[in-house]
Amino acid sequence: MAAELAADIRRLWAEWSVSPDVTGQYTRPVLERLLLRTWLRDGEVFAQMVSGAGNGLERTAGVPFWLEAMEPDLFPCALMNPPD
Repeated sequence: MAAELAADIRRLWAEWSVSPDVTGQYTRPVLERLLLRTWLRDGEVFAQMVSGAGNGLERTAGVPFWLEAMEPDLFPCALMNPPD
């Protein structure tokens, strides 16, 4: 039973890894390299976890979960601090 479950998880992970981001442009290894390069360049990196249903999002391997890479330079830091 555990071997079957492990095989199912490996299969789904491999299928999901083909298109894990919301744009559908990147494979998981490419997305990981993109995030690492951003972190090394800028010292920070953001990714949003998206789950469920959404416009234009198609499940990969039946898994309703995606990652959205976000450029730290475009992140609205002013919104993080409440006004004085």
